[in-house]
Amino acid sequence: HIFWDSSPRAGQTGAPEDMPLWFLRDLIVVVFILSPIIYRLLKSNKVGLTYLALLFVVGAIGIFPIINGLSIEALKYFSLGAFLSINKISFVDLAKKYKRITIPVFVISYVLLVYFKGSDYRLYGVRDLFVLSGIAIMMFASTRFSDKVSDQLSILQKASFFVFASHMLFLGICRGVIQKITFGDVYISYLVPPFI
Repeated sequence: HIFWDSSPRAGQTGAPEDMPLWFLRDLIVVVFILSPIIYRLLKSNKVGLTYLALLFVVGAIGIFPIINGLSIEALKYFSLGAFLSINKISFVDLAKKYKRITIPVFVISYVLLVYFKGSDYRLYGVRDLFVLSGIAIMMFASTRFSDKVSDQLSILQKASFFVFASHMLFLGICRGVIQKITFGDVYISYLVPPFI
């Protein structure tokens, strides 16, 4: 349960003890079990685009069954990355091409996610727009850095897995402290911890 699903003990929703590692767990399952099937689907542009659209629509509607080890999130993003790689499409070039709409999409999706945080609305498709536009902005911005900044960032990349694996612990502590200080204000406790 520590490495696969700690929900019986910790009351989580199908995540390992260190909650962010659910994504790594699911990617390992997708790579070892489904990658040959996904590759065959993505080899044809027409079938591949239909498959990707179907994944993102199913994800946006939220009808994919909850299966620990096989999430729609892992399927979507692994398949998208594989599609780009198979077709030799640069995500950075896509980010540059659509940069005029990327920032407004990012800002609008961020505002919607913050506004509806804690509500009954499940904005899965909006979250996808937020993630993809955020990645595009970061990739495009990174091409603008000077060599000196790039060298500094390349040193920091060695810590990226540690940040990924431990960020929920630190965000959770920050969120708890901020909610006590602000008497449970959802918006402030959602916006401030990432900056800290």
